[in-house]
Amino acid sequence: MEANAKWLADAKAALIAANLPPEVISNGGTPDIWRAHEVKTATEHRPGTYIYMDRFRVAKNVGSFADCALTVPATVVSRPTENRAIIDAGSKALTSDTLGMTSFGLIRSLSRRRHHGPQRRARHHRPHQLPP
Repeated sequence: MEANAKWLADAKAALIAANLPPEVISNGGTPDIWRAHEVKTATEHRPGTYIYMDRFRVAKNVGSFADCALTVPATVVSRPTENRAIIDAGSKALTSDTLGMTSFGLIRSLSRRRHHGPQRRARHHRPHQLPP
C-alpha cells in the first residue's frame, strides 16, 4: 500500500511538472479496499470484485463468507460411490475461474474439515470427491 501511494504521488507530481495536472487519479484492488483511505493522492478507488466478495477473497482474509454476495444452493442427486457425490450445480452456476484454488466451489457443510468443492467441471451436474 505504501509503495503504491508513493508511486501515485510521484506520478501526480511529474504530471503537474509537465503542465498536465490529472483530474482523476485511480487506485484500486479488492484486497486494499479496507485501506483505500490511506492513499491520499487518489481521487477514486476501484475495488474490483469487492462488491461480490468470493471464497478466494475469504481465503486471503479480505472478508468472510457472510460478506459473499452469492451462495448457490445445490442438492446431491447421486452417490455413485461412498466418497463421491454428483450435485445439481454445474459450470453455469459455479465458478470457472479458480484463481489457483483447487476446486470450482466450496461445499459449506464440509468447509470446517477443509476447503472442499467440486474438482472437475461439468456443464449441468458436477462430480465431487467427498472426504473420508
